Amino acid sequence: MLLGYSVNLKIGQIILFESNRYFVLNKPPAMHSVMRANNPKGDSIAKLLLDYNPIFTEAAPKPIDGGLVNRLDFETSGVMIAAKDRRSWSDFKDFEKEGVFLKTYLALVEGSFPDGRAQLEHFLGSRYRRSSRVIVIEGDRPPPKRFVRVSCEVLAIKPLQFGGRSLTVVEVKIERGARHQIRAQLAASGHPLAGDLLYGAKFSLNQLGIYYPARFVLHGFCFSCARDLEGLPKNLTAPVPEILR
Repeated sequence: MLLGYSVNLKIGQIILFESNRYFVLNKPPAMHSVMRANNPKGDSIAKLLLDYNPIFTEAAPKPIDGGLVNRLDFETSGVMIAAKDRRSWSDFKDFEKEGVFLKTYLALVEGSFPDGRAQLEHFLGSRYRRSSRVIVIEGDRPPPKRFVRVSCEVLAIKPLQFGGRSLTVVEVKIERGARHQIRAQLAASGHPLAGDLLYGAKFSLNQLGIYYPARFVLHGFCFSCARDLEGLPKNLTAPVPEILR
């Protein structure tokens, strides 16, 4: 089982890989990626990095990012990458703009997938900058401003039963990604993440008899690069939480 949120967490417990340019970590669920502006001393992956080595202060344009080149939402676990210097940070971002990264997530969703596979295409955005959730729009009509076209490929992995309810472990592949993309697109498909009440889940994880550190189960399992990026393997994987195995 994944190590959950803990004020006693040490960076050595979550290191997956290290080179002279990058640090790769397995972020636990229910932990912030970057430091909060209103609480910079609160626990986050960025704070762990900065406490471990001050070099991460200068690696990213914003010191509160701790050199991180990607982020995961508070609830989401999985692969996170930090650059050790500004050149490595910039090189990663240049690769990202070229669209050479593929991110594979594992998630626990409500319902079953009779067809086993789905390709989801939507416009995604929010009407207000600080909206707690994003909105999905289907169809080919031009979307409102600030909405972007997103897509993901969903593959059913394993059916499960909890609390008398049908659930499915699914694999989701995306390229660049957007805020709450997987949560919103799966909800729009009729299969919200189990426990994700914000996006229409019928029951919390506790009501289903699932005890997990976060409110839903979403795990960044694999981060792949189609080209050689100095200092990083082409495929980075994080151990899978027991609930998703």
